[in-house]
Amino acid sequence: MKEVGDKFPDFELSDQNGEIISSEKLKDRVFVVFSYPRALTPGCTNEVCSVRDTYKLLEERGVTPFGISNDNVAKNKKFSDKYELQYSLLCDEENSLLTALGAYGLKKIYGKESMGTFRYTWIVDSDFVIRKIFKKVKTKIHGEEILEALDELGL
Repeated sequence: MKEVGDKFPDFELSDQNGEIISSEKLKDRVFVVFSYPRALTPGCTNEVCSVRDTYKLLEERGVTPFGISNDNVAKNKKFSDKYELQYSLLCDEENSLLTALGAYGLKKIYGKESMGTFRYTWIVDSDFVIRKIFKKVKTKIHGEEILEALDELGL
């Protein structure tokens, strides 16, 4: 699992529009990546909409948000279109970045164990250093949580 102070892993993934987003394209930019278990579910919808609702404030700060899940391009496209998201949803179908971040693994839900995506968020500075990790996310106000953390970090 990546920790605060670690370098964010290099990556290259498609977003919901089939555009390739890579660490190379994010050089010298502050960005936020939040992982969500499954598109079009209630908790994930609350989270992406909360970030959507704070998008303009993030953009004014020069901060680029990304959602990430192991959903495919078509499902993330439907999710993005339905909720009019202005930012990219990264499609990590192979769980490569999610695993590198420690956001994919064995989960226990309602007494059953299965492999899945954990709901975490990483704030990454322009040097590609992880400055904050949220391991407990309040989905309905997560956009506000991100803005508060950016204030605390001076980003």
